[in-house]
Formats: sequence, structure tokens, C-alpha cells
Amino acid sequence: MALSMAEKFDTYWTDFHGIMVVATILDPIFKMKVIECYFPKIYGDQTSDEIQKIHDLLLRMFREYEGKLKVGQTSGASSSGDPINVSLEIYLEEPVIPRVDNFDILRWWYANESRYPTLHCIARDILAILVSTVAFESSFCTGGRFVGPHRSRLHPKTIEALMCAQDWLWTEFNASALERKFEASTFDDDYDDGDCQGK
Repeated sequence: MALSMAEKFDTYWTDFHGIMVVATILDPIFKMKVIECYFPKIYGDQTSDEIQKIHDLLLRMFREYEGKLKVGQTSGASSSGDPINVSLEIYLEEPVIPRVDNFDILRWWYANESRYPTLHCIARDILAILVSTVAFESSFCTGGRFVGPHRSRLHPKTIEALMCAQDWLWTEFNASALERKFEASTFDDDYDDGDCQGK
């Protein structure tokens, strides 16, 4: 069991999800600092290679978005200089901002759109993605819960009826369970140890 757990851990941590790391870098509270802090603990001697992979991924994304923005620009727009070095490197080299409660990262990027137009577009697309650990199939397809090897020829109307019935039954069950819990807590609140003393 320990070997199986270690294998799963290595699978998730060895093959990092690039979009998640880029999302962390696009957080002005963290930028590359959090990557440089935790990657040595995860990758050891391979830290510099892994950080370089992240930096290359960010550069590729930047170039792709920069190309899209140039297509949308008017012919009179200036294209002098290397926008990648000017914008991306300035963002990465600037100090991180202090942590504050209820920091709204999307509002921060909206306010800094003129300073980092390309990074703003990347942040708008990536940071708006909702993170979920639920399997894709479980989120958008419940048919697999009803149609199996022994029930593979159900009519679509029957599957729909089963899905609705399950939803209604679970709602009724949860409501009755909540009612029983409420009644039990009310009984406990009404009970007074002093009433039973001396009996």
C-alpha cells in the first residue's frame, strides 16, 4: 500500500500541471517566489531544470498571446522593442505585493491592464477557470451511474426517470435526516440535569 501511495504521489508531483503553476506566477503576491521556494523540496537536484521548464512555458504562452494581440492591433500601432523582455521580465523582477485579506486578483489585473496588456489577457483566461477535483465524467455525465454492463439497453426515458427518482429520493432522505437531527438537538436542549437530581 505504501508503494502504491508513493507512486501516486510521484505521479502528481513529478508531472506538474503547467497551467496551475502559471496561475501561481500570475498572482502578484507570489510570482516566481513560491516556485523557487517549494520546487527544491519537491525536485531536489532537478530544481533548476523544472524552473526553466516553467519559464519556457510562460514564454511560449506570452508569445502566443502577443501574436494574437498584434493581429488585433491597428496598422498604426508601434511594434518597436521586444515586448516579451519589456513586459514579462519587468513583471517577474518587480517585488511581490504584500498579502492582504480579501485580495481580488482579477480586479488587480484589471487595474494593471495598461502596464501588462499581454499578461492581463493570460490572467483573464487562466485565473477565471474554476478549479475542481471532481472527475470530468462525474461532473457532466451521470449516465454511467445507471447504464452498466447489465443495464446497457435502457431507454433514454427510463434513464431520465431513474436520474430524477434518485435526485428526489436523496432530497427527501436528506430533509428527513436533517429533521431528525433538529429534533434530537431540540430534545437535548430541553433536557435539564437538575430535573433528575435526587430521583
